[in-house]
Amino acid sequence: MQLTGAQTIVQTLKALNVRHVFSLPGTGIMQLLDAFVDEPAIQCVTVRHEQIASHMGDGYARAAKEPGVVLVSRGPGAVNTLVGLVTAHPACSPVVVIAGQAPTSWLGREAFEEFDLVAMFRPTTKYAFEVERMNTLPEVIRRAMRASVTGRPGPVLVSVPFDLLTESDDVAINPARFTYPTRLRPDPQQVEQAATLLVEARNPAIFAGGGVGISDAFEEMQALAEALGCPVVPTSEEDMLPTAHPLLTTDKGLVQQADVVLAVGCRFTEFATSAWTLLKAGQKLIHIDIDPYQIDKVYPADVGIVADAKMALADLLPAVRDRVRGDGAARARERAAALAQKKAEARAKRWPTEEWDTAPIRPWVMVKAMQETFPPDAWIVQDTATLGAWMARCFDFPRAGRYVWSVGGSMGFGLPAAAGVK
Repeated sequence: MQLTGAQTIVQTLKALNVRHVFSLPGTGIMQLLDAFVDEPAIQCVTVRHEQIASHMGDGYARAAKEPGVVLVSRGPGAVNTLVGLVTAHPACSPVVVIAGQAPTSWLGREAFEEFDLVAMFRPTTKYAFEVERMNTLPEVIRRAMRASVTGRPGPVLVSVPFDLLTESDDVAINPARFTYPTRLRPDPQQVEQAATLLVEARNPAIFAGGGVGISDAFEEMQALAEALGCPVVPTSEEDMLPTAHPLLTTDKGLVQQADVVLAVGCRFTEFATSAWTLLKAGQKLIHIDIDPYQIDKVYPADVGIVADAKMALADLLPAVRDRVRGDGAARARERAAALAQKKAEARAKRWPTEEWDTAPIRPWVMVKAMQETFPPDAWIVQDTATLGAWMARCFDFPRAGRYVWSVGGSMGFGLPAAAGVK
């Protein structure tokens, strides 16, 4: 059908099942905003600053498990999203920024609000594209959306010159062809090797990173930990399992003491490893990650599995269960009982004994009030404040995956109400 460039972008996003776009209106994207008016399937959420739009796109992507699309004008409008993308990138959050640009015939002449957005955004995104012809818009938008969720997820920028939004051409958009990649399954032989190491271990431990939440692998990880009777130690996200679960602990000493460590979806950052001092020589490491670059990057893996965390744990679970018998099952029960006792003792001491009703208000008093006020299914969203340490120590998360916080360090992180996530 005959479509303008603006209409082409909107219809391409619709074919990709985009439901929300976060935007600050500007002259570089007015035709695009007009096109959204005629498409009720996509809600355009307006903000007051482009950085907020990028943070909202990040929060939406994490909560809804789909790309968060951000729409901003050219020049300073696009540049204002950089802090949000710096936050999204280490969190592996698939944010797609569609930014306006000066007209193609003006590029390279220092036109008004003309910035080299591709060069500027390349270090903070997985990919940065600039569209050169109107009839390639469906291809570039589709490629950007797929890139944001393929392999290790992350932010992507698409720069669209102003004149391409008003050009018209015959465009064919077949929704059946606009699909996202399937989950990557692990190599069966590596799964068998990992299962053997875990079952034969005297003291295994699971080191769980953000990839568990990204792939929604909480149930599989919990079942595997219960089969092995081993601790689940989060790298940073504290709600990998319900807080009261006896196998969940923030004691990274249990990882240091383990003879076999199963690391799932983690990058071994300086904070997670106490400046890369966590693992020692002699420990066996099984590392599962969707990004091949992460395997052997910091610690050499005895078994390196490049796969989606949910698929890998789902395949690993029956292999472990088939092997956990007799003495192995008895050892798993003993480990689980010891961990449960230690967890109960730690929980009994988690609240400070100092005065609670004196000024200034203590952080744990705030956490206690939040615990008593919030419903069990509440999402907790936090930026990089020191209150996070008290959240990790005291707050009870009855469900996994409801704690969203800034991995990249920026303040003001947020989760949009438009996400509509139950």
